[in-house]
Amino acid sequence: MADFSDWVSDATPRECAELGKVLRAGEELRWAVRPLPRLIDCVRWDMWFFGLVWTFFVCVGALSMMGWPPGYTSSQADDLYLLPPFFLAGLVILLWPLVKRWRVRHSLYIFTQRRVILLEPGFKAWRHYLWALNRDLLLMRRIDADGRGSLFFSREYFLDARYAHDGLGSLPDVREAEERLLKLISERRKQPQPAKSGKHVEDFVNNLTAREREELNNALFPDEADDILWATRSLAGLQLGGWKDLPHIFTGDHHLCPQLYVLTPRRALLLQPQLVGAWKTRAYRVQRGMVLRKRLREQGRGDLIFAEVQGKNGSFYYGFMNLADMAEAEQAVECAVAQRNRMQGVRPPAKPCGLSRDSQPARHFLQVTRAEGEGTGGTGG
Repeated sequence: MADFSDWVSDATPRECAELGKVLRAGEELRWAVRPLPRLIDCVRWDMWFFGLVWTFFVCVGALSMMGWPPGYTSSQADDLYLLPPFFLAGLVILLWPLVKRWRVRHSLYIFTQRRVILLEPGFKAWRHYLWALNRDLLLMRRIDADGRGSLFFSREYFLDARYAHDGLGSLPDVREAEERLLKLISERRKQPQPAKSGKHVEDFVNNLTAREREELNNALFPDEADDILWATRSLAGLQLGGWKDLPHIFTGDHHLCPQLYVLTPRRALLLQPQLVGAWKTRAYRVQRGMVLRKRLREQGRGDLIFAEVQGKNGSFYYGFMNLADMAEAEQAVECAVAQRNRMQGVRPPAKPCGLSRDSQPARHFLQVTRAEGEGTGGTGG
C-alpha cells in the first residue's frame, strides 16, 4: 500500500486504498497535498439565489395555506402535504455549497513521476481524475493575495458561451505546486517512455475479430503494420452510463459499438464501425500540437480532440473519444510525437522572412538603406 503520510498526515485507510487502485507498477509518489477551500469559492451564486427565491415563495405559500396573515382565510390547508418536496428541493440548493466544500476539503492532490492524480470522495464511490505529465499540461494559473490559488489543465466550453476549468483548485500554496509540477514535467521530458509495451500491442491485435483485423489492415500503410505504438478500444455508449448515444445507431457514427484507436509514429487512426458497408476511417498526422483540446471525465475517462468543425447547431469534435484512460492516451501521443521528431531530425528555427543578415539580398538591402540615409542627412543603418 502506498504511504504518503510524509505530506498528508491525516490520510485515512480508505484514501490509501483508493490511491493503491490508481497507481501503476513502478509509479512513485513525489508530492501530495490536501486543498483548503473557502466557502465563498464553492458557491454558484446564480443557483444559490434561485434556491433562495424558490424557498421563499414555498414558505409564503405554506403560510398562506395555514391562514397567515391573521384574518386571511384559505381553503387549501388540506394541500399542505404537497409542499415538503418543494421545500426540501430549495433547502438542498441552499446547503449544496457546504456539501461541495466538504467534498473538496476531503480530496487529495497527488503528483507522481508520470501523472497528476485527483482523488475526490463521492456519495457511492470515489472519483479519480488523472492527467499525464506533458509539456502542454498547465493551461493557466490563478493566485490570490494569501498565496492560495488553482492550476488549470483544460477548459470545457458549452453552447451558451459558458466554460468551466478542470484542474487543481484551492491549493494552499499554488507557487510551490507549480514549481513541483514544472520540475516533474522537465524530468519527464528527458526520458519519454512508451505507454504500452510491444507485448501489449501484440496481444491487442491478436484479440481482434476477423472484421476488425480486416479493417485495420486496410487502414494501415504497408510499412506501418510493424510500427504500432499503442492501440485500444473506446468505451461504448452504454458503458458511459447514458442513453443519449442511442439515436446514433441510426446514423453514420455507430457509438454503441467500441471504436478502434491505433497510434503509429506517423498517424493516429480512428476506425468507426458502420451498420452497412465498410468502416469509416479517419487519420491524423502525428505532430506537435495535434491535440487541440482535452476533456476529462470521472474515473480518468476522457477525450483527446484532434479536430473541431463548426456547424449550425454547435461544434463537432473528432479524435480519441470515450477513452477509458485519458492519461495513458496522452502519454502515448506524447511518445509518438517524440519518436516522430527523432525520425525527422530536429529542424532549426525558421528565420524572419527567410533571410539571414549575411545573405546576399540582406546585405544589398542594408547597403541601399545606409546610402539613402546618408544622402538625406539621416543616420544610416
